[in-house]
Amino acid sequence: MSLPNLINMVNQPWVMEKAPLESLLNVFDMKLSNAVEYEALVGMTQSNLFSKNNSSRWEQDTALVGNKKVSYLKIDGTLVPRTGSMSPYCGMTPVIGATAIIKELAMTSDQLILHFDSPGGVVTAIPELASVIRELDVETIAFTDTMMCSGAYWLASACNQIVASPSALVGSIGAYIAITKENTVDSKSKTHIFHAGNQKIYGSPSLELTDAESAHFQASVDATRAWFVADVALGRKQDASVFEKTEAGVFKAKDVKGTLVDHIMTFDEMIEDLNS
Repeated sequence: MSLPNLINMVNQPWVMEKAPLESLLNVFDMKLSNAVEYEALVGMTQSNLFSKNNSSRWEQDTALVGNKKVSYLKIDGTLVPRTGSMSPYCGMTPVIGATAIIKELAMTSDQLILHFDSPGGVVTAIPELASVIRELDVETIAFTDTMMCSGAYWLASACNQIVASPSALVGSIGAYIAITKENTVDSKSKTHIFHAGNQKIYGSPSLELTDAESAHFQASVDATRAWFVADVALGRKQDASVFEKTEAGVFKAKDVKGTLVDHIMTFDEMIEDLNS
């Protein structure tokens, strides 16, 4: 990943859980400040900037369930438009690569299960894929037995049904931008985070910035969150205020049945239900 592309990606609005973001930012900082350390960590040279193919090794399957042809696609890891040299370390999933696969599976299936295990990711390409999912001429089911948060929930909300195991984590309907700046006095870098949704970055340190910068980045995440909430409301067929009130919180699936989730069951129970 080239330096300009890396900086541009960091400065984009993110719809992702806080802990994975902090891990990602540490690697970004390393790549910017110490290329040798970064190469040792991810196990590749600077000359290998992008993979030849922007698709990951998708876990997918198609089988007969009862009298229906059901296709399955696993969507996991950090969601980004395309993958590059960060992929081996962070387990990124290219959202643009998923679009063609989902369309192809939908054309030959009666039902499509999207199995999520993701904290979300960068905003770019997620609204477009959500729009594609909403327009599919096939019944779509979003399922998670681990995590379906932020950008991943944005995609899931476009499905006809959302199913989750009782202990799975869902929600985080909010947005933020993380900006890393170097102090000109001691050359140490600090990360500044702007967020929309009061719980989106609980636990992050308070950092000083200029009023103009703060207003600029806050306006950006506010607009992103509004877009996110509107899309979720559209997919879930509920009033936007329901999702605004979540304040980007993360919830156990069993506690938000009827709002963020339609059905509570394990994967095996879901397959048995489809069979019946």
